[in-house]
Amino acid sequence: MAFASYQTAMRLDPEVFEHRGSHGTLLQERPLDERAKFHFYLARIYAKAGTNDRALMYLRKALEEGFKERDKIAGHPEFAALSETEEFKQIMAMEFRVL
Repeated sequence: MAFASYQTAMRLDPEVFEHRGSHGTLLQERPLDERAKFHFYLARIYAKAGTNDRALMYLRKALEEGFKERDKIAGHPEFAALSETEEFKQIMAMEFRVL
């Protein structure tokens, strides 16, 4: 449900997640695992839209914040085009220390 809502918001305004600062404040109040999931969803949305630089940025954030379901990343069709890039491979190979 949230993924579909995020996609709709991005269709209406492709920059919605970049120039609206309120989600940053709200995220700070959430547990780390919820922030990781949110960034994973953003990575999927940007990957599906073909905005690879932002998709990779949010994918890295998700992993840095402790997103553990790497099989979900590899299995999502949204990441298929990215999976062949060197940066994606580097991000997936990294071991992140969650603080």
